Amino acid sequence: MAYKSLIYMKKLFLLLPLLILLSCGQPKEESKAGLTKAVVDNAIRSDDSLKAIIKANINNGPAIDTIFLGFVFNMTEKQTAMYYVDLVKGKKLIKREKDDLMVYPMTFDVIKANAVIAPEFYDGKLYKLNLVLEGIDDIATTDAVFSQTVAMYMKKYQGFTFFEKPDILDSKEKSYHLIKNNLDIFIHKTVEGTVVTYINMPQELLAQKKKSDGLDSLKTQTQKDI
Repeated sequence: MAYKSLIYMKKLFLLLPLLILLSCGQPKEESKAGLTKAVVDNAIRSDDSLKAIIKANINNGPAIDTIFLGFVFNMTEKQTAMYYVDLVKGKKLIKREKDDLMVYPMTFDVIKANAVIAPEFYDGKLYKLNLVLEGIDDIATTDAVFSQTVAMYMKKYQGFTFFEKPDILDSKEKSYHLIKNNLDIFIHKTVEGTVVTYINMPQELLAQKKKSDGLDSLKTQTQKDI
């Protein structure tokens, strides 16, 4: 889990200083109980089902392009940076005291959290937007932030298919997908906190294929060299 988290934060810290320069819970048991019934009632849990859900939705229309805070899939890196600056100027994003990162303050039922925004690009276009959420008060434990995040997203995106699975790096933890048409909203935990990722699935498949082709090429070269 630590390796996976370091990848998120590496991308985050590389991008956000550049963007900034351009501009110049409730208790743990109660929180989990509130989520459990919703998960039992709504979740699909088979890996085969996840593949089927993605296949059934990925090319459906209309495409969902406008996502968190008005970011739009396929923005260029420059457009994304300029929009980020506009959010700072409009005070949608505020400076976090402990490290001067810009964050979006989020309020849930009984807790508050800050979200750091980390965009990712494929062929120079925005195709993935990561939010790293951290609680900002004593009752905003890691579990409380995670469960209330899932509950709020389930409430807003009721028309989406809700999928639950064990976390890939820790089977004791759960991760969740909310899927409709080209959009997959993936919610899981890392050592930094709750991560919510908005994914443009057609572009994600292209990015995965490009990465896989690159790894295959490197493997072939290694086999020749050894």
